[in-house]
Amino acid sequence: METKTCLPGREDLLNSLHHVALKIMSQLDFHNLLQDIIVNAMTALEATDGFVDLFDDELQAMVTRVGIGLYAELIGSTANFTEGISGIVWRSTSVYIWNDEDNTNCSWLVGKAKTVIGIPLKAGDKLFGVIGVGFSKGNRRLTPENLEWLDKFAEIASTSLNNAFLHTAVKKELLVRKWVEEALQTSQDRYQTLVDNIGVGIWLLNQEMEIVSINNQLSKWFPTIDISQRSTCYQALEQQGQVCNNCPVIKTFHDGSISERVATKVVDGVNKYFRIVTWPIMNKDGTVSEVIQMFQDIANWRQAEEQLMEKNLKLQEALDKLGRTQSQLIQQEKLAGIGQLAAGVAHEINNPLGFVISNFDTLVKYLDRLKEVLAAYSEWKVNMAKNADFSMQAWINKLDKLEKEKKLKLIMEDMPDLIKESTDGLDRVSKIIKELRAFSRVDNQNNYEEYDVNEGIESALIVARNEIKYWAEVEKEFADIPNIQAVGGAINQVFLNIIVNAAQAIKLKNCEGLGLIRIRTYNDDEHIYCDITDSGVGISAENLNKLFNPFFTTKPVGQGTGLGLSISYDIVNKHHGEINVSSNLGVGTTFTIKLPIKQTDFTNDI
Repeated sequence: METKTCLPGREDLLNSLHHVALKIMSQLDFHNLLQDIIVNAMTALEATDGFVDLFDDELQAMVTRVGIGLYAELIGSTANFTEGISGIVWRSTSVYIWNDEDNTNCSWLVGKAKTVIGIPLKAGDKLFGVIGVGFSKGNRRLTPENLEWLDKFAEIASTSLNNAFLHTAVKKELLVRKWVEEALQTSQDRYQTLVDNIGVGIWLLNQEMEIVSINNQLSKWFPTIDISQRSTCYQALEQQGQVCNNCPVIKTFHDGSISERVATKVVDGVNKYFRIVTWPIMNKDGTVSEVIQMFQDIANWRQAEEQLMEKNLKLQEALDKLGRTQSQLIQQEKLAGIGQLAAGVAHEINNPLGFVISNFDTLVKYLDRLKEVLAAYSEWKVNMAKNADFSMQAWINKLDKLEKEKKLKLIMEDMPDLIKESTDGLDRVSKIIKELRAFSRVDNQNNYEEYDVNEGIESALIVARNEIKYWAEVEKEFADIPNIQAVGGAINQVFLNIIVNAAQAIKLKNCEGLGLIRIRTYNDDEHIYCDITDSGVGISAENLNKLFNPFFTTKPVGQGTGLGLSISYDIVNKHHGEINVSSNLGVGTTFTIKLPIKQTDFTNDI
C-alpha cells in the first residue's frame, strides 16, 4: 500500500504553527474555539475528518463536542476510557496513530478511515480532552518534525481552551453577580415597600442613637423628624438634649436584649398610646451594630382590653351563677342517688318481707298447736291399737296410710326449716336497713370518723345489688386493712357511683353470660387502695382526660347527668386522696381509689 508523508518541512511547519497560534489564541468563546482548533489542525495536516472529545466530570466519560466529516454523527455521544482513539490516548496520555492495518483497536473505523491521529489536551499534568484528525485517503506517516508540531499545537490548544474556560467562568460569575445584585435590589425594594406599608412605625438607630432610617408610618405620626439632620431619638421624640431615664436603646446596645414598653406620645395634639419594642441587629462577632424600634398604635388594644374586662366581669357573674347551679345539680344528684338506693332496697326487701309478714307469726303459732294435737293424736292411736277390733284397726291402718300419702312426717320435719328461712329473711331485712343507714350516714354527714373501707364496699354492693345481679358477678379480694378517717357517707357514695358505673358498662357491652366486677383492697404505710375493675365496654383514650369533668358522660341521653364521677373526684380530693382510671376500649376499665389512713386537715367541707 502507498504511504504518503502528509506534512510540510520544518520551516513551513513552524510558520503554520505561528499562524494557527495567533488565530486560536485570539478566540475566547469556548465553543467557537473548539471549532477553530479542529479546523486549523485539519487544515495544517490536510486531514479529511476531525473531532474534539472532552472529559465530562459528572458523567465520568469522554463526550464528543465537535465532529467534522466522519465524526459529525458522533457529536454529543459518550464513550468510556476503554473505547476508541480517545480511550487509547487517555490511558497513554500521548499521541496515538491508528491506521487500517491495525484491526485490533477501533473496529468502528475499519473500512471508513485510513489513518487517525489522536492528540492529548492537558492542563499541567492533567489530561482533559483529545483532538483527533483523520485521513480517509491513503495512510500517513509522521516525521519527528510532524510530531514536534503536533506536540506544540496540542500545548497551544490546551492553553487556549483553558483561557477560554476561565473567561467563560469569569463571564458566568459576572452574570451571576449581576443577577444577585439585581435580586438583592429587588429584595431591598420589596423590604422597603413592606416596611413602609406595614402599619406600624419603624426607625433604625446607630450606636450614637441617631436616626438612620424611618418608614412612612412613623413619618406620618411625627412629620417633623428629618433623618438628614442626624437627630437622636430623644431629640426627635422627647424634645430634650439628653438620654431618657432607663433608656431601652442603651440597654439593647449594651446586652443585646429585646425590650417592650407602653408609652404615650403626642400626635396631632392628641396623646396616643404606643407599644414600643426595641431589638438589636447583631454583627457576626456578637456585638450590636444598630437598633430597631417599632411603634404600634394600641388605642384599639386598650379599647378591646376595656371591653374584655367588662366581658370578664360578666363571665365571672355567669360562673358564679353556674357554680350555684352546679351545687343545686350536685344536691339533686345526691338525692337521685338516695332515690336509687331506696328503689334497690325496696326491691330487695319485697320478697323476704312479704312472706315473713304473711306467714311467720301464724306459722309459729300453728306449728305449736299442731305439735300439741299431733302428739295427742299419736298417743291416742298407740293406745287404741292395743285393744282395737277389726273395724278400729282398719281406721288406724287407714290413718297411717294417709299420713304416709300426705307426708305428714316430712312436713313436720320441714317446719323448722320454714321457721329458719323466715328468720333468715327477717335478719336479711334487718341487715339491709342497717347497711342503708350506715351507707347514707344521715346523722354524720360531714364528720370525719373511723371508717372501715371493706364494710363500706359491702354496703355499696348490697345497695347496688339490683343493678349488678342481672349483669355481673362480683369477685372480692379484701385485705386486712386498717380503718381510715373519713366521712363515711361520702366515701360510700364514691364506691356506689363507681360500682353502678361498672355494672352499666358491662350491660352496655351486651355480651353473653355475666360479666365480672373485681374489687380489691390493699394498703401501704400511709394509704389504703381500692381497685374496682369491670369487664365492660371500656373508655376511649380521647374521653379518659374528660371523665371527671362536670356534665361529661358517655351514657345514652337520659341515663346520666355527668356529675357522678365529678362528685366522686371532688369527695376523694377533699379527703386528700386520689382517684385514677385506666381503660382498654372493648376490654374494660379499672378505677383506683387512694385514701390516706390519717387525715391532717379536717377543714374540708364534704
